[in-house]
Amino acid sequence: MGVENLYCCINCFEDEIIINYFHQEGHCGDCDYCGEADTQIVPIRELYDVYFQNLYSYYQETQHGEHYIYQIHDNPSDFGDSLYNLVQEDWGIFPDGSGEPLLYEIMNYGRDYEIEGNIDESVLFSRASDAFSYIDGSYLWDSLSNSLIKENRFFPKKDLDYYYSTDTLLGEIENLIKKYVVNINEQTEIFRARVGHFTDYKELQAPPFERILKGGRANPVGISVLYCAFSVETAISEVRPWKGAEVTVAKIKNKEKLNLIDLSKIDPIISPFQFKNIMSEVSSRNLLLILQQMLSRPINPNKSEIEYIPSQFLTEFIKSLKYDGLIFKSSLGKSNNLVIFDQLKTVIKQLDYFVVSNIECSFEKRLY
Repeated sequence: MGVENLYCCINCFEDEIIINYFHQEGHCGDCDYCGEADTQIVPIRELYDVYFQNLYSYYQETQHGEHYIYQIHDNPSDFGDSLYNLVQEDWGIFPDGSGEPLLYEIMNYGRDYEIEGNIDESVLFSRASDAFSYIDGSYLWDSLSNSLIKENRFFPKKDLDYYYSTDTLLGEIENLIKKYVVNINEQTEIFRARVGHFTDYKELQAPPFERILKGGRANPVGISVLYCAFSVETAISEVRPWKGAEVTVAKIKNKEKLNLIDLSKIDPIISPFQFKNIMSEVSSRNLLLILQQMLSRPINPNKSEIEYIPSQFLTEFIKSLKYDGLIFKSSLGKSNNLVIFDQLKTVIKQLDYFVVSNIECSFEKRLY
């Protein structure tokens, strides 16, 4: 039986997208791989055409000059692995301990044996991100961040790499964040907290210029923004109160629809079959995830003036694009935080008062 006439079944995979494809396009029959009878099957040629050929956009045969240098490195296997091992490590497409013959037969369906030869466990592959020439936006953001912190804060260097500029990186960020624009309407309730008992609404507004003596995660010194959260619990957690502290919480609504960038919605890619070009998506997602993590990770208060500089630069850039603010994950509460650049677009509806009755601390032992 030719490879083009072989069928695999839904039980041969654990990838959700492939499984859904079986539900939609499969028909009842017997699997040529696991032996399951009367189950959903599709021909392997179909899986190659629809999904598996896209793996070549991210996995490349390990090559001298791209992944290792034979004059320096004795063993190419230190820099490559079988395609099956890489795919399983990254995505877990197949049930544990199975799927290797199936993967190679699917991938070999689309190869010209006379020119390219067949793939098996002896052929070394590497991820595109492991190539010497590979550079993505997350690397460039790290370069820009280091420059902002250590070299020039107000006039960032123009060239981040031999081929990439700061303008190129910012252009990529601008295009990527367009996918994460959300609108909050006038009915949405948001919350802002301060430790202490306050009766004047002004005390829960963004502080005026003369009181902004330290920069924050989303604002440089002297720049006023409104830090809020989508729940009372997170708003209180973000002000880091102590047990017994009284906290005033403002319930806030916006006066008009606000356009925000929601960086909390960026999730890791769960399947290599979500997109046609995996390499491009992995690169883009790595950049977005490093921006998300930068805004959400806890910062040592003794180092915040320095470590907040890159996130301040990012939020100022987003503000320059005429968005009203951004949403990001909280490291202290269960809901998300948001920053609104112009507090005049909001109004405080009421003040509520709370006493912190308990603070939980979880920890783990670190082995050095």
